[in-house]
Amino acid sequence: MVSKSTSVRARPQPSLVFRFTKGRPIDAGELGKLFVCLARDYRRLTKRQLVVAQVEAGSLAVTDAGVARGAPVARATEAVDGMIGLARALHGMLEQGRRAGAKSEMNNSPGHASLAQFLKVVGKSGGEGQFEIAMRRGKIKARVTSGEAIEVGRRAKPSKQRKIENPPDLPMLVQSGERSVLVNQFGPVTESEVEGAIPALTTAIRRARLGFCLDIVANELDVRGFHRIAWAIRADIRRNRQDGR
Repeated sequence: MVSKSTSVRARPQPSLVFRFTKGRPIDAGELGKLFVCLARDYRRLTKRQLVVAQVEAGSLAVTDAGVARGAPVARATEAVDGMIGLARALHGMLEQGRRAGAKSEMNNSPGHASLAQFLKVVGKSGGEGQFEIAMRRGKIKARVTSGEAIEVGRRAKPSKQRKIENPPDLPMLVQSGERSVLVNQFGPVTESEVEGAIPALTTAIRRARLGFCLDIVANELDVRGFHRIAWAIRADIRRNRQDGR
């Protein structure tokens, strides 16, 4: 008896793809700077490594190094979450810049440098730029013209970050355990305060023995549209797990 062989389809690598069309050829140096910004932002937020998955004329695809090397399922899941988080953050910041009107704030928080370089490349090309990542259900994608890229980039200005020196007291949360109240602690945090505020708030919540709620809080913030804050919370959770805390 001859046994039939069955083929197993490999899970596709989650790649974040940038494409530049309808404009002048993209300078290799500017495209290289985009990858450097992406790699630094990704490392800063997830402590993971980003690698180039594919480079073609007018396009750049990046993915997590662990996925590219065939990491175990558990680690691959972390990588997928990280890549999707990066895409969500870029998309959220771009949309925020479009809605900002006369002024938008851009600072040194992870992700801002990548978006700024992406906008710079699109603006110089005189054409259009887009980025996207495929998920199990749909895609995260955004498209911007050179005119929009120049305008959003012009409005975006560096701003000093205000640290939250005294995180809110949470004794009532220990008693009630109401997660909606926890979520509301993060809502007022602005994009320019994320890097300084999130560690202070998550530390306060852990000290109140409510750290187990942080995953749920991040999910609720995503639902409310606070993607950048949700991503920062998940990055903080991953750092604490890696540190054994």
